[in-house]
Amino acid sequence: MLHEPKFQILAAVLVAVFAGGIALAWPKKSRVVGIAMMAVSAFGLILMYFYWPESSAALPSISTSTQGGGTGASYAGGGGGGAGAPGGPGGTYIQNQYNYGQSSPAPATIPARPDVTLRFIYPTEPALQLINQSGVTARDIKWMVVVWDLDLPDRTNPLPIPATTFDFIMPHSSGGPQGLFDTPMVASLLHKGDHLIGSASVSCPDCARGRTFIVYIIWGHKGWFTEVLDKTSGEVLIPRHFTKPEIEKYAHDLLSLVPQSARTPIGDP
Repeated sequence: MLHEPKFQILAAVLVAVFAGGIALAWPKKSRVVGIAMMAVSAFGLILMYFYWPESSAALPSISTSTQGGGTGASYAGGGGGGAGAPGGPGGTYIQNQYNYGQSSPAPATIPARPDVTLRFIYPTEPALQLINQSGVTARDIKWMVVVWDLDLPDRTNPLPIPATTFDFIMPHSSGGPQGLFDTPMVASLLHKGDHLIGSASVSCPDCARGRTFIVYIIWGHKGWFTEVLDKTSGEVLIPRHFTKPEIEKYAHDLLSLVPQSARTPIGDP
């Protein structure tokens, strides 16, 4: 602070006032005034010395652009080359070299969410397998299979396969197989060669998305399934009404919409 012009000027004024006070203090008539001037100037000098604000040192002119290199110190994370200082791995050059402060914390990463899918296995008597293809545990997985037997002329309701909840599946693991057609209520309705068509779905409360599938089975022989990619709610596809004409139209539409290349054959695990 001693080298600052403002400090020097004010100090000179107070010294002059102090000297004037000394001069006035000699004659008896002006002694009180002189002493007062001396006291005020001395007090002012003391205050200036102890409480004059320190000036901040000028910071070097350094840019924090997002590219490395160049002739100055304009570097940000990862850049390199040029005649200036080399770019560092992350942060900015001003932070890495001069430690003028910590960089802002990185944005919080989005927590991973479960992603569960399904597939049909065993071609002659299909069963369901649930697959957790994520790195976190999936819990309370709900799956549903709704299919109609097109060879039962008097039946318009789907086969009685109940919706079921699976407790949990560890990361990158599978659950099942889940039997679909082996209960007496379902098995008694099926005959070899029957044509089954319908939809399946899987979802869980924390899952990133639900998944919906179309499935077609020739009972006792073979079948195929495919995922409906633009359906993410985990709902099944069903006819508008459970009437024979609507079910036949539903079956025709599903079969015509799925090309051969998109049909995944039901095979052994």
